[in-house]
Amino acid sequence: MRNLFIFILTISSFFASGQSARKLNKQLKVEYAVLVKDYNKLFDQYDSLFAETKTKKGAFLQKKKNAEQELNLSKESIRVCLKNYDRLVNLAFTKDIAFTRASIETIQLPDLRFPELLAADKQYKMPDLVRTNYPDNMNTKKIKQQNSEYADYLQRLKGDTSLLSKALNDFNVIGQLYQTYGPKYDSISKSLKDQNDELSLKRSVLDKFLQQARANYQSKGPKGFNEYYADYFPDVFPTENDIRFDDTKTKSGDFEEAIPIAPVKVESVPQEGPIIYDFVDEIAEFPGGRAEMTAYLATNIKYPENALKLGLQGKCYLRFIVSENGYISNVKVMRGVPDCPECDKEAIRVVKSMPNWIPGKLNGKAVNSVYNLPVSFKL
Repeated sequence: MRNLFIFILTISSFFASGQSARKLNKQLKVEYAVLVKDYNKLFDQYDSLFAETKTKKGAFLQKKKNAEQELNLSKESIRVCLKNYDRLVNLAFTKDIAFTRASIETIQLPDLRFPELLAADKQYKMPDLVRTNYPDNMNTKKIKQQNSEYADYLQRLKGDTSLLSKALNDFNVIGQLYQTYGPKYDSISKSLKDQNDELSLKRSVLDKFLQQARANYQSKGPKGFNEYYADYFPDVFPTENDIRFDDTKTKSGDFEEAIPIAPVKVESVPQEGPIIYDFVDEIAEFPGGRAEMTAYLATNIKYPENALKLGLQGKCYLRFIVSENGYISNVKVMRGVPDCPECDKEAIRVVKSMPNWIPGKLNGKAVNSVYNLPVSFKL
């Protein structure tokens, strides 16, 4: 009788244990299915929001880059204008200038470093998460093994779901910042562009007065002219000290002639010679002149597909060196087409593909010189 009791007790414990494991299995299975569904739903949202935020980020960074380009152009223009104005003051050649030095030096430049953006850059990230494909069920395995794996997967799912929730929150915050500050950068770019157009006119005026001063010195000098004339225009009446160098730059504008003033060393070109001039007597020229250059650009420029789709247009301002042998090198973008880096690349490509130019000349001799060229993209 006692043995029978023990047997019944053992069987009962076995069945009770089995029922408990099955009950736990059922509970875990339901919880697991719910969490898998929630996880996949969140990941669908993540995929969509990640792509959307990435697009917003790209547009935002381009707007920021445009503003930075305009700001750098402003800084450079202000520096050159002040330098050339001071030169004209030293040359006693400012009486006919319609603006003052103060109108240049008092220009206020904006600060593009917004504290909220800097803080957000440190706090919020765009993690590139990979979806985990959790199994729908594990019915082919024993109950205890199923329970163990369900428990393990549930723990992982909770961790992954937590990461997704944080990422979704970060994307919403980042996206909102892009929407807020993108237009601010657009506004800054427009304001700076208008200012740069005014500065370009002032640079042109100053350059022309420097040209007049040089021509006056060349025709009437050197007696009766102060020492600054010899400093700024050393090639007109060369001395044993020969040439002094400066880093003044000039802007040629829309196919305007570069203004010859003084030889300026801006960088070295080992294969052609160490001196590169911003100002020359005869500006470098495309074979056949301006009309042929315009025709060459119109024929060879391939409008970028992305720019066509988005209806983007504008001007890419390039700066490059024409060697004494007519070779083009060091092609750089000074101001790009807004929101279209592909246009800038295309402008560089076409200029690099140009035939050899007629080099610039100084005192009748071919020299290495700088040329500024705007390339238009119009629909």
